Amino acid sequence: PSTLRSSRFDVRGAMRSPGGEDHVGILALMRLTTESLTLTSTLLRAIPLMVTDLCCLYQQLKQMEKERGKGVLHGKGVLPKSRRILLGVICHLELSSEGQAGASAVLEDLFKSSVLDIANVGNVQQAQLTPATFFDICGNVFDLAAFSKNMIHSLYDFNADDSESPLNRCLSLLSHAGVAGFNAIADPNSFSREYVIEWNRLRAALFVLMRSSGMPDLPHTVTDLVKTNIVTECIAVLHQCKMGPRSGSAVFNDEVISDEVVPAGLMLQVLGEILETADTASVPMGSLTNTIRILYDSRSTVLQVVVSDCPCPIEKGSFCDPRPTIAETWFLAMNKLLKPLIAQGFFQSAGRDNDLCKALQQMLVESCVSIIILLLYPSISKTQNKRANDAGMSFDGAQTLAMMEFLHLYFSLGPSMLQLVAIELLGNVPVDLTSVQHLGTDPNLAGISIIGAGLFRAAQGGLPPWAVECIPSVYSSFFTALNRDPATFAQVFNMAIHIRLGNQNFGGVQASQLLGGKYFQSMGDKSKQTFISQATELATKNNPKGWLRLKALIKKACGGKKKDTDFKQKPAFTRWDALDRI
Repeated sequence: PSTLRSSRFDVRGAMRSPGGEDHVGILALMRLTTESLTLTSTLLRAIPLMVTDLCCLYQQLKQMEKERGKGVLHGKGVLPKSRRILLGVICHLELSSEGQAGASAVLEDLFKSSVLDIANVGNVQQAQLTPATFFDICGNVFDLAAFSKNMIHSLYDFNADDSESPLNRCLSLLSHAGVAGFNAIADPNSFSREYVIEWNRLRAALFVLMRSSGMPDLPHTVTDLVKTNIVTECIAVLHQCKMGPRSGSAVFNDEVISDEVVPAGLMLQVLGEILETADTASVPMGSLTNTIRILYDSRSTVLQVVVSDCPCPIEKGSFCDPRPTIAETWFLAMNKLLKPLIAQGFFQSAGRDNDLCKALQQMLVESCVSIIILLLYPSISKTQNKRANDAGMSFDGAQTLAMMEFLHLYFSLGPSMLQLVAIELLGNVPVDLTSVQHLGTDPNLAGISIIGAGLFRAAQGGLPPWAVECIPSVYSSFFTALNRDPATFAQVFNMAIHIRLGNQNFGGVQASQLLGGKYFQSMGDKSKQTFISQATELATKNNPKGWLRLKALIKKACGGKKKDTDFKQKPAFTRWDALDRI
């Protein structure tokens, strides 16, 4: 596949598909007009009326598409994706000519037409959302997403108090319609399969539109739409989880919301992409207040989904678990937030009383606490069947890569951020502090030892083998967060080995059992001291070779190499580049 522009364009084999020759022709036109500014200028000078003619062609193709009827992929005209590529070409040529190519008025009319078609569906609360309505709205949203960024941004430039303006009605309807299908979870018999599938296409269309809406921050007028989408999806996931791991779903299944069709976490992915684009352009954090506000306001619901204790559904006919993808998109967004924060020394320079600093701090702390809690969920069993009753989602996915990277980045923020996590963990994990009193009375160290115990469980089989390979980088930054103090490192290791749960079960840990896992139960005192001494010696070196040797030392202490497990191979991150053709 080609990587032209921001979408995937399939040329190989396209000539044999419906509209294939036209699709390849439009791709050739796109290449011709976007390859270089010099070539574009030459074209505009050589063929003065080219853009005007392309506008006429576009309007004819759209009319032919309407005449063909819903979902008809043969007959006159071209496929919708081909037509939208042509629209992008026209926008590019008009921008390149600085508005002199003669297409501005036509493009404005086309844009307003799509907005009005959506706005005229009806009153938001009373609109009759049928499969046919979803199909029409979806087509218009995909069309809006094909325009230039400047024109897309004009979609959000309206007076929020004017509820009757077409732009306001358009966005209000999209906010309502974008989450309507989640009602099928609680009442599946009231929604047809066609309804859910067409609504799911609208989810994809909204994703494509929103990812083109950052300049660099999301506009204020679209924040409610994005936040509503994230929170409603997460509430739907929690409702599905409450029905149990054996429950089926009209929404979370292989034909609707799944990695193979339209994934969960679409709007979280949008926010992550905005943060990444802003970081590449060196945009200061203070210029991304809308994006950060959405993440902050939705964090509680998202993290409830992440730490939901519903076991992973593995039986045939059970729902397709959306939690891994939601966790993946959330922690990738957090990672894209952390990288510039670390580079800018944000928490050192912003001042602790700054509202933005406090919001970022709380969001990151709660995210870190969620990962450590998740590390305590697995029962450390080798096969999926034996792990079937483990609390929480499976770790056998790309979300685990994102979480391990998050730990590495978060610990790099230093001691003060580590202490905040320690305090939160003591409030969330019911540990028996008397089990480590003989090793120290500092409650912060007891909280930090919960992190150490969670990492021990990860090495014992709580995480897939490919995820354990991330341990050197995690321990390297963990040592940084301990002020690179060997004595503190040794004390935390010692407490992590000895700390026990209180008188109630938590995740995969039974009441009164060692939090760090079963292998330390049978380890003698002398062996423990040798292990701690060797680990401290390697940490003191604080170099890549030493951290690799520490990983080997921990794996040896935690039962050695895990054989006969049925974890999958190291996964790739979810792909998002084909949703513009759903």
